[in-house]
Amino acid sequence: MPRRLTPLLAAAVLAACSTADTPTGLAPGERPSLAANAGGVVEVTTNADAGRGSLRAAVAEANADADVRTIRIRNGLAAIAVATPIVYTGTQALTIDGNGATLTGAALVATDPTENAVLVATGAADLTIRRLTVANSTGNGIVVDVTRNTRARTIEVQLLDVTVTGSAEHGVIVNEQTDFFTRDLESNVETGTPADLRVVVRDSRLAANGFSALDRDGLRVNEGGPGSLHAEIAHATFDGNGADGVELDERGAGDAVYTVRQTRITNNGFYDVTETDLDDGMDVDERGAGDHVATLIQVVATGNAEEGIDLNENNLGDLRVELRQVTASGSGEEGIDLEEDDDWADRALYLDPAWGGSLYVTATDVVADGNGGGDAGLKLRERFDGGILTRLVNVTSRDNATGGISVREQEAGALVAELVNAEARRNQGEGIELRQDGAGAIDARVIRAVSTDNTGAALRLRDAGTARVQSLVASGNGFATPIRTTGVVVEEVP
Repeated sequence: MPRRLTPLLAAAVLAACSTADTPTGLAPGERPSLAANAGGVVEVTTNADAGRGSLRAAVAEANADADVRTIRIRNGLAAIAVATPIVYTGTQALTIDGNGATLTGAALVATDPTENAVLVATGAADLTIRRLTVANSTGNGIVVDVTRNTRARTIEVQLLDVTVTGSAEHGVIVNEQTDFFTRDLESNVETGTPADLRVVVRDSRLAANGFSALDRDGLRVNEGGPGSLHAEIAHATFDGNGADGVELDERGAGDAVYTVRQTRITNNGFYDVTETDLDDGMDVDERGAGDHVATLIQVVATGNAEEGIDLNENNLGDLRVELRQVTASGSGEEGIDLEEDDDWADRALYLDPAWGGSLYVTATDVVADGNGGGDAGLKLRERFDGGILTRLVNVTSRDNATGGISVREQEAGALVAELVNAEARRNQGEGIELRQDGAGAIDARVIRAVSTDNTGAALRLRDAGTARVQSLVASGNGFATPIRTTGVVVEEVP
């Protein structure tokens, strides 16, 4: 016959279960259900902000118990109104499965600026968030800060079927730069942890975030120190954010390597239209020793305030870009701006003044139409030591307020370019320009190009080198002859 607990023994058991290490988010003396943690999974059963069965209590249990690896919100719960940040401090890999749930932050109050978000992770653990919406935060939507990491390893953050809308500050920040929350926006400090940072964003939407101050992005990823930044963005939308739709920032001795595919980046960067320096659809900067390697496939960037796609590599390292089926239209400045050693004015701020590296670009089926100021609809530029090697196939640049296609090498280094089936029409300026300003020379092939009704020349070549031009169709341009050349020997083939 089973023995019954005496009242005295039952009281002792309850007292033992009411210890001082009770996770936050629960009522005094209350502990999570052990059954809820079967197999390392904690289930959220209520939309209450705190208390038993809440998301806050589940995260508190994960903070206290490294065996908790998954938090799952029960299907069909009403929106969870979050009053203060829900902070995950654990060091084990964690998955938060929202199961279609919404967290709202309209009443969010945060006392710590480094944790000012509806959902925060500070333990430097791998984190996956799936099937979750975060809406209307008075601060950031989601903050993942991994600066407590001390080991050389790869930290992975995944956002899968995640929507973040209406955050006053950033939609999502993934940060590994140790000074990010305290530095001036113009700081060039490169400090970070020894880790590599890998960020995956799939089937997600970040929209209408970042209208409380300058430089608040839809998605912001910061990597600093000796590690590298790796990112994969696919089937995503970044729309109407106050600053950049996507900003990736790699600083220090490491690479920035990423792929963006089947993604729309639209109408970003209009936080303050009175500012002379607005923001871009996608802005990626690599600073310090390391390469910048980008692959963009089936990406549309339209209607953004400054550049549609702005990719920069600064200091030592190469910029290597592959574009396939990319459209950038209706931008305030260049549609696509690819620059190696772009921020030349910052050169004196680095301890190592030696800058260099080359620009390698392959582009196929690319369109840059109807963009505003800047230098051209499609712009490639390389400064300091290094050269340009590019192949542009089926590239179209029309109705831009400045030039159509511009490839420019500004100091010592060769400009090697092949353009096949290029089209430049109705641009204000040169239709196609290949320009070498330094000690190097141009080695170019222009094959089956159409350049018509531009206010400048159909094809402008300068200032040294050779070019073979085959089957150029040119009419209605502002310069009298189809090819305007200075110092470049041209071989024309019908």
